[in-house]
Amino acid sequence: MYHFVNGSTTFAKACVQNVKAVPGVQFLALLSGWALLNAQLEVQLEAQSCTYCFEGEFTMTTIDQQRYVSIATKKHDGSWVWTPVWFAQCSGEGAFYVFSAGAAGKVKRIRNYPEIQVAPCTASGKILGQSVAGNAWLECDAEQCAAAYVALRRKYGWQMALLDLFSKLSGNFNKRQVFGFSIDAH
Repeated sequence: MYHFVNGSTTFAKACVQNVKAVPGVQFLALLSGWALLNAQLEVQLEAQSCTYCFEGEFTMTTIDQQRYVSIATKKHDGSWVWTPVWFAQCSGEGAFYVFSAGAAGKVKRIRNYPEIQVAPCTASGKILGQSVAGNAWLECDAEQCAAAYVALRRKYGWQMALLDLFSKLSGNFNKRQVFGFSIDAH
């Protein structure tokens, strides 16, 4: 999925092995998922002057291969706010779905301006390639929201289950907002 710009596959494997050798990374990765491991990998790669990016065209067919995307939502002043998110595609649809806190800024901005930009990114939000234009909408249909959660749980597995558990324990699960997005065809 990621191609290392200034290194070979051997160099990429060495970077990954160095991350795995960092004390405590495996234990923390078990607690907070591969997002932390990906963030540690990014730090290690930057420390070793190894930059990576998504190569090729970012389209509807390649987007689902990504683990994270960054969604840019438009503010009232016309500037864009980039946010890394988990996303999943419901089977048989051209739309992707995301969840967020109902009171989050990105939800408010989508309510006001449905135009978005989507780009592949790391867990920490580092953009890996060109962005593409798209449209987002707040999903209100209960059946579609349930299908979106099924797709997210299928893609993110135990990480999503753990996040759901803590969200339910804290009373925030029912305060979530599901939103969908699609990217414009080229």
